[in-house]
Amino acid sequence: MSDSHSGRILRLRIEDFKGIDVAEVNTHGADVVTVSGRNGVGKSSTLDAIVAVLGGTRVIDPRPVRDGEETACVEATFTDGLQLRRVWTKGGTASSLRVTLADGTVAANGQNWLNERVNAAAFDPLAWTRRAPKDQFSQLCELVGLDLSGLVRDRAATYAERTQVNRELDAAKARFVAADGDFAGVPDEPVSLTKLNADLSAARRADDDYRRLRESVDRNREEATRLETQIAELQNRLRLHRTAEQRDAAAAEHLSDTLPDVAAIEGAMEQAEATNSRVAEKRRAADLRASVTDLQASSDELSERIDAIDTSRREQLAEAEWPVDGLGVDPEEGSVTYRDRPLRQASQAEQLAVAMGVAGRLNRDVRVILVREASLCDEETLSAMREQAVTLGAQLWLERVGEGGLQITVDDEDGDPLA
Repeated sequence: MSDSHSGRILRLRIEDFKGIDVAEVNTHGADVVTVSGRNGVGKSSTLDAIVAVLGGTRVIDPRPVRDGEETACVEATFTDGLQLRRVWTKGGTASSLRVTLADGTVAANGQNWLNERVNAAAFDPLAWTRRAPKDQFSQLCELVGLDLSGLVRDRAATYAERTQVNRELDAAKARFVAADGDFAGVPDEPVSLTKLNADLSAARRADDDYRRLRESVDRNREEATRLETQIAELQNRLRLHRTAEQRDAAAAEHLSDTLPDVAAIEGAMEQAEATNSRVAEKRRAADLRASVTDLQASSDELSERIDAIDTSRREQLAEAEWPVDGLGVDPEEGSVTYRDRPLRQASQAEQLAVAMGVAGRLNRDVRVILVREASLCDEETLSAMREQAVTLGAQLWLERVGEGGLQITVDDEDGDPLA
């Protein structure tokens, strides 16, 4: 048997397993084995038996023993000399497995030996093409040794953080634009109103003193005028009032030379208040400018982190050994891609070709591929699957609805049934 046929099922014997009484077939290591018959005759049980002998009860119904029987047994001999024999007992939760290698030695722990060589005993490429994109993504990443979950989480968290920072940046820019203006001639510090208030109080007091003196002058002048008409009898009083008039007039004249400009001080206070308002606006604009600068720096740093994550991811994807040329994954969507498009957008033939390639990579030692719904495939699809199985050196088992009881037929390399 050539190396291209290594790992195929050569002989399969099934006894009292699920719906099968006894079934036995010698495949001669053929490329294609077709399991056909009407519903209920044991087609699915035949494929389940292959899965069970490789993976045990953990991958099938926990009660595989046929109703009315005490034990079930599946024996498989492979083209490379490997022999498997698994027995289940009615009511038991486990099975006994014997793994005999090509040189006749028996593996000490048969299931562990199989687990190291069989990644997915129940892999069905046709069913795989119908699985959810995230399920395909997870299995393919595991197959090629990629763990992108950490990068996906880091990128999502960093992207969300940058989105929030950019929102704050946009808001800060808008506030800065609204607050910014022409601050030419505006001092950096507000004008002190303490001295101006003191000057204003002193000026108002002086003004009051001046006003009172002026009022006194007026009153004395009026009184003097009135007394002039009575000069004869009021001469003494007239002299007194004239003296008082001259005294107060001199004092008023003296004050008039040093009297503060109240209007000027009030104008200065108004100007100081306006200046201080502009100083506050200038400081607020400076704070907003600093906020915009800080947020822009944070956004730029987060963008660099995202670029670094993307670079690391691209490097890992480039270094992965994909089972099919053009195959890849989209970590953001958690899906499988083919030729840079989502696999679900590829044609049925392309999806099936990818699934067959994945199947070949999963089980390099046990080269058996099961297709349970082969009845849904047209002849062109079946032919394409057969050709790819031959290329992979795998043996294709097809479950198809037919007439009559359970029939297991094998085809040679030309696709013709063997006698």
